[in-house]
Amino acid sequence: MLKSKQSSGLGKFIVVVLASAIIFLLIQGIFILWDKYQSYKYRRILENLQVVTGLVTDKHDYKGLGIDIEYEVEGQNYTYKPAISNQTYERYQVGDTISVTICKSEPSLALLTLNINNKEKLRRFLGEDTTNYLNTHKTK
Repeated sequence: MLKSKQSSGLGKFIVVVLASAIIFLLIQGIFILWDKYQSYKYRRILENLQVVTGLVTDKHDYKGLGIDIEYEVEGQNYTYKPAISNQTYERYQVGDTISVTICKSEPSLALLTLNINNKEKLRRFLGEDTTNYLNTHKTK
């Protein structure tokens, strides 16, 4: 009977460890996919960029700071809801205009224009070849 309780406890421990490992791997996978998507988004926008003027329609500070921006491309309205820094949050108010850089062929792909000029953020998504990439894909 003592062996049965020990093996039962060991079995539960193994199940907990395996479940924890699976959860950890799933979370890692989500972060990797998100990073790949952001890299894809930056590349698509930089390859075919257009700067449009958007309108700040809302500000929120739950789950981090953010603003809602509406912009129009070829008669169609789009909404972009970026997470932003405290400095950007304080700088813009509802009703202000803000520059948004979009992909001409996929206008729903958008970035704040001020982030396009952020070399550190670009380096994170494009790797160390940021300078070469920017030289071949000039931002205006």
